[in-house]
Amino acid sequence: MDNWEQQLINWLNQAENNFYNFCEEVSQEWENTASKTEKFIDNITEEIESNIPAEINNLMVTMDDFVEELITILAQEDPFHLLEYFLDEQRLGENSQTDHNIVWFEEEKVTPNAEFHPACVGCQNYHGRKYNGNLLVCAIHPYGWTDESCPDWESLEKK
Repeated sequence: MDNWEQQLINWLNQAENNFYNFCEEVSQEWENTASKTEKFIDNITEEIESNIPAEINNLMVTMDDFVEELITILAQEDPFHLLEYFLDEQRLGENSQTDHNIVWFEEEKVTPNAEFHPACVGCQNYHGRKYNGNLLVCAIHPYGWTDESCPDWESLEKK
């Protein structure tokens, strides 16, 4: 009877050793995989950081700041404060992080003449204001009419 007890103890010791070795192998594999994964992620991060231009990063920072300010303004009770925010060029100039000021629209109206949008001369639909540097000729033809007579032309004089 002593023999089977000794065999059982030997078998349990061997099972314990095998289990311990298995756990060690799994642990080493886990560490190797984690190390390889960390290196892979570091390489991807490095590649992304080196390939994304600084301008995009600056744009993202600017957009984050803009959205934060916009949310702050929208949370205020006075809805007209939002309009003042966009129209206050001095505030934009002082807080601008770029070398140029943002101009949402120009006050001066661009007047059509014989050389510049001749089809729009005297038309009540003519708008002629610049928004962020882009001229809006009219709502019907935002870039103007190419011929000398526009089919949507309406006189400024009241009928």
